[in-house]
Amino acid sequence: MTIKVEFQREVLPDGDYVTSAILNSDKKVDLNDVKFTIHGVKIDIKKIAGNKFYFGQNEKLATIHFGSNFQDHFVLPEISVHINDLDDNIISEFKEDPIAEKFTTNFYHGKETLSYYLYTSQSKSKKRPMVVFLHGSGERGYGDRYPLWGNDVAEQIVRYVKSHEDAVVVAPQATWRKELNGWFRKSVRKTLMDLIKYLIKTENIDQKRVYLLGLSNGGAGTWHFAENHPDMFAAIAPCCGYIYNDGKYFLEAPGKGRYMEPTENEANALKDMPIWAFAAADDNVVNPDGTRHTVKAIKEAGNKNIRETIYDAGMLGNNPHNSWKLAYHEQDLFPWMFKQKK
Repeated sequence: MTIKVEFQREVLPDGDYVTSAILNSDKKVDLNDVKFTIHGVKIDIKKIAGNKFYFGQNEKLATIHFGSNFQDHFVLPEISVHINDLDDNIISEFKEDPIAEKFTTNFYHGKETLSYYLYTSQSKSKKRPMVVFLHGSGERGYGDRYPLWGNDVAEQIVRYVKSHEDAVVVAPQATWRKELNGWFRKSVRKTLMDLIKYLIKTENIDQKRVYLLGLSNGGAGTWHFAENHPDMFAAIAPCCGYIYNDGKYFLEAPGKGRYMEPTENEANALKDMPIWAFAAADDNVVNPDGTRHTVKAIKEAGNKNIRETIYDAGMLGNNPHNSWKLAYHEQDLFPWMFKQKK
C-alpha cells in the first residue's frame, strides 16, 4: 500500500504558509484516521473535502520567518502524517503556490549581480505594460524567491493582470547586507535601472506604461527612483516609505519610527507623477509623516493626480507597519494605475 501526501503552500498577505494537504492512496483510507502533527502537537483541520484537508492560516505552518537581523528565513514546517499503523508507508512533498510558480528566477549582472523574478506571457508581438515591485528589508537575498513569499503583493499584481491585460511583472531582489540599505546602495540602484532598461527592450515593453510600487525599504526606493527618474515611470504606488536620497538625515521619535523629510527639489521633480501613497497612522517602524509630508509637499508643487491613504490606528492589529496588507488589496488601485500613461 502506497500513500502520498501533497502539501500545498499558499502565499497569503502575511507570507507563505502550508494551507492544505491532498492524500492519495492506492487503497481506501478512512480520512478520520488521518492526523497531522508538528513535533507531536496536533494540527487542527478546518475542513475535509474529498481527499483534501484544509488547515487555514496557522502560524505553525508558516514557511517564512522574519529574523532579528531584518532578513526573512525560509523553513518548511516539520509536518508528520499519521494514519493508524501505516506511518512507515507514507511519503510527502510540498508544492509551491501555483501563482508564485509562474515567476521565473533570473539574474542580471551589472554594477552588482541582482536576482529578479519575472512573470510574463512571452507574448511579445505587441508592446505591453510592466510593473516593477520593490520588496522590503526582510526580503533581501539572492535567488531565494523571498520577494514572492514574504507577502502576497507580487501575486496580487499577477492576479489582476491575468484577468485584465497582458502585462509583465518583475520583482527584483536587493542583495543582503547587515546594514539596512537594500535599495539605498548606489550599486544596487544603478543595477536596477539598467535591469529595467534591459527588460523594456527584451520584453517589448511600452515605455509609456512602466509602473513602480514598493513597500517599506522598497517604498522609500519607489519614491527615490521616481524622483530621480521621473521620465521612466507612468505612475507609482509607494507604501510605508519616504523619499530617500544620499546626504539627508533621518528623523526619528521613540516608538514612532523614522523617516526623511522631502525637499523642495524632490517635490518639484514629482509634480507631474501620478501617485497613490499608503501608510498606517500607527506605524512604529516607518513614521507615517514620511508619507504625509511628502504628499503635502508634492501637492503644493502643483501635482493634481496624487492620492493618499492613511489607515487608521488599530486597523493592522499588532503589526501596523504591514500596511501593504491593505494597500495592495485596494480594489481601485490597479485599475487606476494601469490607466496612467506618460
